[in-house]
Amino acid sequence: MSLPTKDSATASLFGTWCPILRWLQEIVVRSIDLVIQLEDEPRTAFLNPLIEMCMKASDLPKAFLLAAVSREAICLATRQQEEKTYGKVSWEKAVQPWDELLRKLRVCLLVSFRLREVSTGQFAINPENIEDGNIFSVYEWLAQDEIMNTHKQDEIASLELTSRTSIDAFDPCHPDGDAPSKWKILQKGCVLSAKENKTRAARMDISPLLLYFTKHIDSVKLAAHRALILSGIWGQKVSCNETLYEENVCVLVILKI
Repeated sequence: MSLPTKDSATASLFGTWCPILRWLQEIVVRSIDLVIQLEDEPRTAFLNPLIEMCMKASDLPKAFLLAAVSREAICLATRQQEEKTYGKVSWEKAVQPWDELLRKLRVCLLVSFRLREVSTGQFAINPENIEDGNIFSVYEWLAQDEIMNTHKQDEIASLELTSRTSIDAFDPCHPDGDAPSKWKILQKGCVLSAKENKTRAARMDISPLLLYFTKHIDSVKLAAHRALILSGIWGQKVSCNETLYEENVCVLVILKI
């Protein structure tokens, strides 16, 4: 008799006695015991090779799952050691790097699902490539997302203004994004973005990326990136239609003004 998929996943990955969780806990405990035997200061960073792996991962869902399981294992192991070492080992400090990693992966997942219909080049959207600073541009992401919503300048301007002043806006890379209510919003956006054959109405039902990157809402820079994107599309099409031509001209005129 087989277990349902959800129950099987819970028992295999997140149950207190699941093999992976127990194995990772033992690795952390052994690391702490070794440091204490050497009379050295207990470390606050554990399983660093896994952090580096997740930072470079191209398969974001698997990287997020690995990070979540690792974070849980470290939390359980260091809580026990905190009592035994009278506070020398801090579970809060031990899980901090993993909390930060999960937030970074959360942003990567959001962007990759939202822009899955758009080519992002040869580089994978992952924390390492984003932190490089020379591979991806947040302004380009936002401009791509704006074009996916509408090609009309007045609608884009209204969208930017609404997002900038919205009470629903939040930074998914900030601790505030850990709240269950915020998680549901991001999960809904990712699920809807992943669906095939979305109509324009369905796309508009998804919260725009502008809501999560309000610090990057700069109308001039976003207009410049839209111009570059539309010009690139225009250049790739030998027989471009009249509408696309007018959109390029309108954006370029706006930039000139």
